[in-house]
Amino acid sequence: MKSELKVIAAAVLTAVCISSPVSANEVYGDIRLSVNSIDKADGTSTDSQDNNASRIGMKGGYDLDGGLRALYHIQAGLDADSTGDEMFTRRFAFAGLKGDFGKVLYGTLSSPYKMAGLKIDPFYDTAAGEGIAGRNYGLSNYTNGWFDNVIAYVTPDMNGFQANAVMVMDDTTANDHHYNYGLSYNKAGFSAGFQYLEVNTVGSEEEATRLTAAYKTNQWSIGASMENVDPKASADTDYLYVAGTYNLSTKNTLKLSYGDVDNDGTGMAAGVSHNLGKKTELYALYSDVDYDDTRDNRTVISIGVSHKFSIGGN
Repeated sequence: MKSELKVIAAAVLTAVCISSPVSANEVYGDIRLSVNSIDKADGTSTDSQDNNASRIGMKGGYDLDGGLRALYHIQAGLDADSTGDEMFTRRFAFAGLKGDFGKVLYGTLSSPYKMAGLKIDPFYDTAAGEGIAGRNYGLSNYTNGWFDNVIAYVTPDMNGFQANAVMVMDDTTANDHHYNYGLSYNKAGFSAGFQYLEVNTVGSEEEATRLTAAYKTNQWSIGASMENVDPKASADTDYLYVAGTYNLSTKNTLKLSYGDVDNDGTGMAAGVSHNLGKKTELYALYSDVDYDDTRDNRTVISIGVSHKFSIGGN
């Protein structure tokens, strides 16, 4: 009953927001499903239908006095492959203000560090990586998930340059806050950036740095991410990820990636996607992860679909 009331309340709020003449609001979703065959070197094999981080959300904003604009974005996971009662899962929710000074955001959201790697990964939220959704092999685990209690500032675009400063508040008396600082450049198809992440927990500290570079044309794209994750209490790890796409036709795209993790292994992925329309994509992919240690290597063949929808917006 509580779940039904939440859905009804969300629907009413959506209707009110969309009908407002001073707002630009959108309800959207992405249903992501795949059929996967996962084989390991020890001979075990798993065939399954899986949910690849399907989602539903609402985002938008409205004008305020003084040239300000209020922003909000709410997103929930949609378990499109669920056999139980819980169809919705927690993802993120944040609000903020936008003006000539840039943007200030507060809530639960992805870090700029995460987004810098996600934008380079053409296989994100597929079965190409070590999980059914999220990052591909060659990107660190900080390319997944969200932070709670975030206060973030992003500068306006300054001739292609933007900077970000993020603090993740620790509500305990320990005051073990997290920090994310970065600088990016994006102009004429070329993008590059640097992100620094400091994660503090009781009794431990971890630092991560990421350099990214990418170039995109109407026909092809290529991008790379280099990371160093240093737990302080143990040895650091270097990550390298390179990916590219090539448009075989107006509807078909070839995607390739290579990942290397220091003292862990290498991985590659290759796939082809086909656009049935502006919002529906079919894809097939093959990926292989070759570990350096005693873990069984992992080979995946996956056929999937992404079907997006939206109501409202501009």
